[in-house]
Amino acid sequence: AFICGGCNRVFKSQRALSMHLFHSDLVCKESIQTARALAAGASSVCPAPVVPPQKEATFICGGCNRFFISSHALGVHLSLPANLCKERIQTARTLAAGASSVCPTLVVPPAPSPSSKAGEQLFEEMRQDSASDMLAHFRFDKLHSGAAIQDFKAGLGPLLDVVAGELQRRLVTGQLHSVSSQAQIEEMFDVFKGLSTEKQEAAVMRQRFGSTIIQPVRRELGTRTMEVKDAEGFVQSTHTVTDACYDVPVSATVARLLQHNPEALRQVRETSRQWARNPPPHGTSDVVYADITDGQAFRQHPHFMQPSTDDEEASTLRIAFLLYYDGITTTNMLSGSGQHSIGVFLYTLINLSPDVRTALPFIQVATIALEADVKRYGAHVVVGGEGDAAGSSFGAQLRSFDKGVMIDLPAARGGYVSTKCCGWLAQVHADYPAAQSLSPFKESTAADRFDRASNVDSSAEGYGKPSSYVRQGEGINTFWELRDRAGVLALIQSALTMQGGLAAQRKYLSKHGLRADKCGPGFGPGSHWWALHSFYFPGFDSIIAQPSDMMHMREEGILKLECAAMLYLATRKKGRAWFTLSDVNAAILTYPWPPGERPITITETTLQGSHGVPDQGIHLRFTAAQTLHFTIHSINLLQPLLSVEARQDPVWLSWVACVDMTVMMQRSQFSEADVLELDRRIYHHQTLFCLVPEYKLLWKPKHQFAQLAPAQIRMNGPLRSTSCMRFEAKLQDIKAIANCSNYINICLCITRTWGIRSGRDLYSQKMIKWSAPTFTAATEGCLVTVDNADRTVAWVMRSLDLALVELTELTSLVDKKLLYTPGTTWVIWSCSGGREDLAAVQPLSLVERLFQLDDCGIPQEHGRRIRNLTFVVLRVYQLNLQQTTGDALTLSKAALMEARANPVRDELVTLDSLSWSPFHMFVGQESVTFQPVQ
Repeated sequence: AFICGGCNRVFKSQRALSMHLFHSDLVCKESIQTARALAAGASSVCPAPVVPPQKEATFICGGCNRFFISSHALGVHLSLPANLCKERIQTARTLAAGASSVCPTLVVPPAPSPSSKAGEQLFEEMRQDSASDMLAHFRFDKLHSGAAIQDFKAGLGPLLDVVAGELQRRLVTGQLHSVSSQAQIEEMFDVFKGLSTEKQEAAVMRQRFGSTIIQPVRRELGTRTMEVKDAEGFVQSTHTVTDACYDVPVSATVARLLQHNPEALRQVRETSRQWARNPPPHGTSDVVYADITDGQAFRQHPHFMQPSTDDEEASTLRIAFLLYYDGITTTNMLSGSGQHSIGVFLYTLINLSPDVRTALPFIQVATIALEADVKRYGAHVVVGGEGDAAGSSFGAQLRSFDKGVMIDLPAARGGYVSTKCCGWLAQVHADYPAAQSLSPFKESTAADRFDRASNVDSSAEGYGKPSSYVRQGEGINTFWELRDRAGVLALIQSALTMQGGLAAQRKYLSKHGLRADKCGPGFGPGSHWWALHSFYFPGFDSIIAQPSDMMHMREEGILKLECAAMLYLATRKKGRAWFTLSDVNAAILTYPWPPGERPITITETTLQGSHGVPDQGIHLRFTAAQTLHFTIHSINLLQPLLSVEARQDPVWLSWVACVDMTVMMQRSQFSEADVLELDRRIYHHQTLFCLVPEYKLLWKPKHQFAQLAPAQIRMNGPLRSTSCMRFEAKLQDIKAIANCSNYINICLCITRTWGIRSGRDLYSQKMIKWSAPTFTAATEGCLVTVDNADRTVAWVMRSLDLALVELTELTSLVDKKLLYTPGTTWVIWSCSGGREDLAAVQPLSLVERLFQLDDCGIPQEHGRRIRNLTFVVLRVYQLNLQQTTGDALTLSKAALMEARANPVRDELVTLDSLSWSPFHMFVGQESVTFQPVQ
């Protein structure tokens, strides 16, 4: 630690301490003198006005009466984030109250004296840092191109020349009181000195941010011979090309995250201790799937749920990795090469809480390669790391983590301690083509056996009909069975031992949906293990731990298809003609959508078909999020437009069943009963779907994937935790970086730019805010009402010795992507304290007020810390509700008016005690519907 001897303030670096000491006369001594003056009863808290040296220095600060020799100096003084004159007042009052520290929390040094050598050195550093920050903002935050930044630098030069000329004129005419030569002035205004090129900018970044910026590693994949042909197709020359990809070493990014993010380190340590204790399996009567770690795939992993055998193993951190793979396409408009297809391998840590695990700052880049190279050399080389002597690939890095990697982590008492970290791949997310390329199965849905999770056969009689993987009984089809790792290896072993040669073996594997070239080295030249085989990733079961992506199966598949088909039949004269498309668009524009959820209107060209039958490729032109929002609200949106007969039509009944299925899939946790209920809803929807004759040709492979959802929850946790939506958002960032490159070496540009960008964000703590564990404050002995809620919260603060906590009333709150608005949002609240007076009350309550508590980082005497603890004031009503579509609740308008006229009571609870999602209320002609917010 670097400590100031005058005020005992602690600084993070020698440079910060040097800046402080250089200005200690202004900061420390003035604070001490002002504090003594206040303690003696002086009425003024500002130092005496500074007498200007000359009449020309007439620029005065109205806050502290300081004089400045130029308007620019005064402007800088007034624009400081923490004004020094205000800080003197605050520091003086703190000293007068008996505080031991005499320095303000944030010190902004004034401009250094040009006559001092130390001041000149400090000026050089400050000038370069400021210019570097500005350029980094343009290059890494705004993702401007290098050419645009160079134009900015060039355009700034003439402006600074004008300023320098005016400064020289004033010096010559004697208007300024310090004399400098022309060379010194020009050198002083050279703000981009040492930053004239992108390479120099990167060097300064590495110097400033140190280990937080990770350099990519170039890894050669192989060489090949390219032919140069003329216009007639004749070979003119040949040359050898070396193909390469770029890795960001996993050990370096994990170390960077754990060293610079204390909350991430705490969560990794906590989950590691939980897994090392080997908790017993869930009881058979109360099984709840709330996260990836509750699934059978994670619990059956040979490393995560094993008890520690000694003290060394107990102190080892266990890290669970989640890998994601997909491709992006970027276009170079100035080149004849056109589009560039890039393979992107990303990962995150399952140890992090589900709320932030897939937040963009915590999704790390593993490898960037051209898609052509991934296909040419195979994913087992690019991500599996076969032949990787340097050990920078994702597979090679995880094989090192399997043995243990030593990482220097912050210790509780200061400093760093070398800690053994072990990690393994626990789950893989990808869309269908990318996931199939990492597995031993065929990569097209045109194959008969196209599913990697089951033995579904598109040529069999049961294809295109409802089927279940988790229920059995009369009237329930069970056409297909789930695959497992033992069964796949048995098929491969059977192929190896069968007679008939290589052709017969390949035919046998193809019949079962397997590609022989990825089933091991025994099936001819070029054959190898698939990329996710345990040979490359120890302990990983790629058959059950590679779930189908919910977003592509549901929003991008079933929902877009069936909703468009339903609207086509409902608006066409040769169909049902229930309403017109103009009616639908008018309803979209007038419907009370939650903020930010209203989709775009639907065009005529979207609903394509012929002779009253929708086209096989019909779909809504919505984004995935717009599709989900429209689906959830579609019943309330469209049902008023339907007649009584139309509401009983199979087309509408199938869509209602689809909405029921979708709403339940959105749940964040499932019990065993919920899993069976979801399977029943999927089965019911597909039964109704098959009853619509116009849908005969609309059955897609994604309907088969939907049948797997209940079994997938058992294997990998809730469907929300296996969605690719956040990774798709990360791909947009990667694509924006690619579009800013010069396309000469696009993979290097992406990894290098991401390394600097993520390092700056981590160093500057520009990360999402963590919500620390909160506690439920008791209100025994204090009757709360909506009117006295603020006083009640203050009483709770005093009872918990939280006098230093800031209390803020909120007009709205977004928690876990759910919006709470006082006076609008309804919630389900269940009292867990055994309150008899609420035993018969339906726990649907209206959010009346929101309060947020924050201790501003101040530790309390009892050691408890509060960060963003939210109190909710609820008005509880006794309502006779009925469950209708999905999880929606309804009651009559008269019953609601009567209940609101006679509320049961008001309650003060914490946000984490709300047991269900918030609801939005939609008022109809005769009834009121409460629709869960998704």
